[in-house]
Amino acid sequence: AVDGLQIEATYKNRVQAWVPVEALQRLSALLEGALIRLPYPAQPLEITGQGVAVTAADDWHAAGYLGNGVKVAVLDQGFEGYAALIENGELPGNVIVHSFRADGDLSAGMNHGSACAEIIHDMAPGAQLYLLNYETDVEFGNAVQYAMSQGVQVISSSVGWLGAGPFDGTGPICDIVNEARDHGIFWAQAAGNAANKHWEGNWSDPDEDGIHDFAPADQDQTIHVGNGATIVANLVWNDPWGASANDYDLYLYDSSNQLLTSSAERQNGSQDPSELLLYEVGPAGEGSYKLVIQKYAATGASYFDLYTFHQLLEHPVPESSLMIPADAAGAVAAGATYWSDDALELYSSQGPTSDGRLKPEFVAPDGISSVATSGSFFGTSASASHLAGAAVLVRGLYPTYTVADTLAFLVGRAVDLGAVGPDNAFGHGRAFLGPAPAMPTSTLTPTCTSSPTP
Repeated sequence: AVDGLQIEATYKNRVQAWVPVEALQRLSALLEGALIRLPYPAQPLEITGQGVAVTAADDWHAAGYLGNGVKVAVLDQGFEGYAALIENGELPGNVIVHSFRADGDLSAGMNHGSACAEIIHDMAPGAQLYLLNYETDVEFGNAVQYAMSQGVQVISSSVGWLGAGPFDGTGPICDIVNEARDHGIFWAQAAGNAANKHWEGNWSDPDEDGIHDFAPADQDQTIHVGNGATIVANLVWNDPWGASANDYDLYLYDSSNQLLTSSAERQNGSQDPSELLLYEVGPAGEGSYKLVIQKYAATGASYFDLYTFHQLLEHPVPESSLMIPADAAGAVAAGATYWSDDALELYSSQGPTSDGRLKPEFVAPDGISSVATSGSFFGTSASASHLAGAAVLVRGLYPTYTVADTLAFLVGRAVDLGAVGPDNAFGHGRAFLGPAPAMPTSTLTPTCTSSPTP
């Protein structure tokens, strides 16, 4: 027995539990060979609108296509204010809610999920809506299992992870998404808001001091942080996941070059090639901070991805800035374009995946009016919600459609933007339903297989 251990939840071979720090050594001895880690914390990808008309969903409504008979789930961290949205007609009265958090708090002090649900109901007012919230990867897995057991056909997810995979569609979070896809669920996923919060590149150390140079004579990524903010940064390199033999560390300094915190996990052949750093700035901490990569025991031949969740990087690289699980093969990822002019948002994460696949598959509107936010709703979260709503309308019109059929239908009607043809900024184009069909004329459409772009 381990004194003080409290099991909160289980998912497949994972157990979520509270363990006193002083009991960790005994637990490790009892579970020899088992991996003990902190849960992967999810983050909302936030930053009705007008997107209904932009996607032509209003024309489908006029023709009587409302998504009736389709079950759609919004997976998010919090649904604060959802009851008020039901009262004023922004959400349906028959909405089904379930919290998978250990504390059972459906609101969780966040209205992000409510804003996403508002968009989906605007897009597909006849659908059966599920609001499912969670906080950790274990709870996320249980929420998805529940959605599958309920016969949900479309999932909208606008939450992302760092430190949970190598951005090539593998890892525990992507596995859950892929299982849902295999179960026949169309998974609309926010691509992420990290195009200006991501850097990638080869190790560079011309002066051989063991510190990476992001630019000539520049060994840090400067970020500007407001009072009370949280710094979340993740460094990943191209070693096999779970078998990294190169050891790099990530450090955070203030503007006076004082070390504030670091992530210096051991990598000696059986760990993930990842360092995740978190730091609370405090109520008077506004100012400039510096992220530094240092080699501890490595060849110095690695290729890196560096992300922050909230702050802009001094040297950003928009390419391959997807957030997990937008890289999953089972996810249909949505980037963000402003609703009134189809301009790509500067923060909209871009592909390709680290293994070269096209992402995102689509872009969709953001910046739309939202009752849930009492203003405008920006970010790829809004975009994924519009994409999910469009998929619901298609599944409602063609009940026998598979995920591949639904994807092919949307690809065939997307509005091409940017370079001609599919690209890693706009995907196949902006989600657009086109004219409402007079009646279903077929049950299948040709399946579209995307090819990686250079």
